[in-house]
Amino acid sequence: MTPAGVDASFDDDELRPPSLIAGRQQQASGQALHVDDRVITASGKNNEEEAVSMVPSMAAGSPCSSTTAQFAEPGVHVVADLLRAPTAQAQKSQIVMSLGVFLLSVSLGASALRFHDEILDATGIQSGLLLGSIGSLSMCAVIIGSYLRTKWYRRHMHTILLNLALCEFCLAVSFLLEPAWNRLGAGVDSDLSCRWLSTAREYLIMCSSAWTTCTALDLYYLMTNPFTSPRLNRHKYQGIAHVTAFSSAIIMCVSNSFGSPVAVGSFCWVGADTQARSEHIRYKQPSGSTTGIWVFIVTPATISMVANLYVTLVSYGRFRRGVSATLRNRRVLLREGFLTTVTLIAYSALLWGVY
Repeated sequence: MTPAGVDASFDDDELRPPSLIAGRQQQASGQALHVDDRVITASGKNNEEEAVSMVPSMAAGSPCSSTTAQFAEPGVHVVADLLRAPTAQAQKSQIVMSLGVFLLSVSLGASALRFHDEILDATGIQSGLLLGSIGSLSMCAVIIGSYLRTKWYRRHMHTILLNLALCEFCLAVSFLLEPAWNRLGAGVDSDLSCRWLSTAREYLIMCSSAWTTCTALDLYYLMTNPFTSPRLNRHKYQGIAHVTAFSSAIIMCVSNSFGSPVAVGSFCWVGADTQARSEHIRYKQPSGSTTGIWVFIVTPATISMVANLYVTLVSYGRFRRGVSATLRNRRVLLREGFLTTVTLIAYSALLWGVY
């Protein structure tokens, strides 16, 4: 998979010390024009790495006391302030998007239970696999389309989310093309092995899990090192994700990991080859080893969820104690990273819990 492109104009400030960014913001705020109680700034550019807003400095006093008053904020209000959407329009958009995702998930889940036999007879694909892939395809298409159409979405955290969406999009397409794989002799209904299709899917699944873990890693970097470069970190995450996925795919391809039955439906992945060929498999008395399940399913999901949960707890504790002046310039990044990490925890728990 090719790395997602990033608009360089959104990374102008990421390599500069936060003190210089804050100083430039104070200078720009001094040039603001007050018209009808509205502040019109000379520059209309609103980058993600810049601070959202600063508390007005004191009218009198030393520069030290002015700076202290400018950034002073009780720690108990930091979490609520970071979780609050920057504008009313953005907050409304988040609510509408969250409600839409919830309704889509509920409707697809209900349809999978209600029309289980009908969908299986018509398509030859398990209803949960088919409708789940359709849901993933729809949500990933929205993420990819928004990133390509709107320049505002080409931000640091959205770029990481885009790479995750690309992996999930390709994985969903591979599941929807299951009848085609069978016709081409690469599926579970053929006389050939599922090895190559399972290896490709393992690459996409592990790449997706790695990007989920990199989301937590990115938030940890932003919290512990305010001088870190998001642009350089994105290149690092590309290497981590694809090297991990490639290594996992190679291990699956060369090892005998397809002999352990697992209740995933009739499609190529861990244990799919044995499950498709044996009609005497009973889950109470499995005929194969469960090593593949622990290596390729349980371990990656556990590592990803533990990493996200740990970073979320650390970030919450730091937010409660207050965000220093150096971190305040990364306020938008911290907010988006925190929300994305919490969302991925819930998503992973639901996905692998149902599985």
